[in-house]
Amino acid sequence: FVLARAISQAFRLQLPAVVARSHLRVAGLNSPAILTTKLASINRASQSIGAQCFPVIGIRALATKAGVVTDAKIIGKSSLTNNKQFPRLMCTAASSSGSNDGTDYTDRGVGGWLLACAGMVFSMVVIGGITRLTESGLSMTDWRPQGRLPPMNQAEWEAEFDKYKQSPEYKYKNAGNNLTLDEFKYIFFWEWGHRMWGRTLGFVFLIPALYFASKGRIPSFLKKHLMIGFCMGASQGGIGWFMVKSGLEEPDEEGYYPRVSPYRLALHLGSAFIIYCYLLWLGMTMWRGRPSLARASGIMGVKHKAHAAASLVFITALSGAFVAGNDAGLAYPEWPLMGGQLIPEYMWEMT
Repeated sequence: FVLARAISQAFRLQLPAVVARSHLRVAGLNSPAILTTKLASINRASQSIGAQCFPVIGIRALATKAGVVTDAKIIGKSSLTNNKQFPRLMCTAASSSGSNDGTDYTDRGVGGWLLACAGMVFSMVVIGGITRLTESGLSMTDWRPQGRLPPMNQAEWEAEFDKYKQSPEYKYKNAGNNLTLDEFKYIFFWEWGHRMWGRTLGFVFLIPALYFASKGRIPSFLKKHLMIGFCMGASQGGIGWFMVKSGLEEPDEEGYYPRVSPYRLALHLGSAFIIYCYLLWLGMTMWRGRPSLARASGIMGVKHKAHAAASLVFITALSGAFVAGNDAGLAYPEWPLMGGQLIPEYMWEMT
């Protein structure tokens, strides 16, 4: 079964007939009689687990390429025609063989590119976490979709620092701490780097996408996903500024210093996780192909449990955004108990 899929993928690389014959000889399928028997066996195995018929497609196409037997002879009168499913499966094979829109299509170049983009999103989340920990997020008081260079000389740094001094964070928090220009440069570079890394990711995603599309290497099922991924990534910049802007407003209550809205922080973080998982899924799909065995009941059970576990992880991560946004972790600086109790006594009380 695995060998048949490998042969199918090898055929898509337009192998010469001599190489195709070599593959069939190694697989022991170099005669019409053996070939017909093997196709019938694989077809029965595919139906018993609810899988798709890509092994039949691959071996049929490869055998034709090698000249061992013609398409007509394989599809014609043989033991396979006794199977009620066979005509439908062969119609599917005829329409998808040699195309790049089948469910078993793989392209490791495209897959590697998408996995690299997913890795960049992951690093983006890490940089965002550092930006949060160093309290650098409000150091840039404006946002330009096209981005900009950092200050290049002393005069530009002074001008940038003066703009920051007009922000609520400086007036209510850092003015009393006597923030120096060198300290401002440190927090500025973290926020600037976070934003520019996102813009770099946009180019790393868009330019190869256009290249692969021009070469016909983007299958039809992937095109809509790439459009969705690009729109999600483009909107993430706006969501980030929507979050930062909430921290540039004057605090409502005396004694509170400005901070970004925890709800907007959770939205920004949650969007990043969704984009990461989406690109990872697309990358693995193109790297290894869609798992046809997922239709089997046992695999589906594992799949549902994995989705449930992933949902719990996602909810936990979003709750962490609210904890960080409200400095809630300082309420009980101990672990694993909270105030000496597993469930704090005042958990359900509102004050």
